[in-house]
Amino acid sequence: MITVVGSHLVCYFKQPSDGNKSPQELRLEALQRERAEAFQEVTHFSERELAMQELLKGLPPAERAEVLRLARISLSDKITFGNNPNQEYHAFRHIDKLGLDRTIIQKGILEHFSTMAGEIEIGQTTYQIVEIEGHTLQYSAHMLADGTINIGRINVVS
Repeated sequence: MITVVGSHLVCYFKQPSDGNKSPQELRLEALQRERAEAFQEVTHFSERELAMQELLKGLPPAERAEVLRLARISLSDKITFGNNPNQEYHAFRHIDKLGLDRTIIQKGILEHFSTMAGEIEIGQTTYQIVEIEGHTLQYSAHMLADGTINIGRINVVS
């Protein structure tokens, strides 16, 4: 898990299990661990931003997701559903019309998005479909320059 304490970035890593892995898999894991551990020495926010971009640059989606998993980044701290009341209204207006619970929808979207967060690039918007409490929903997710992911409009898919 990566957390910020004051102006320092603190990282915790899960030790990998070597099991019955091929030499190629072991080399890939070592590279991914090395890149994830690069966060340990980054102490300022702007440096962390640059390190994140460098860390994930050029990696295929599956490897990006694995690096994020190894770094154990807490995605819920980096995901917003709007930064002001107007943006929140626009994100949830379709959900509110149906009388669905925002908290349950947010939790479902966070759980879903955490499985594919490594696939989105800075500046990119992705549209995802998820089923929550029997409703098929589509939401947009946009990654800002600082790595924050903003969840935009959430609507029911007919």
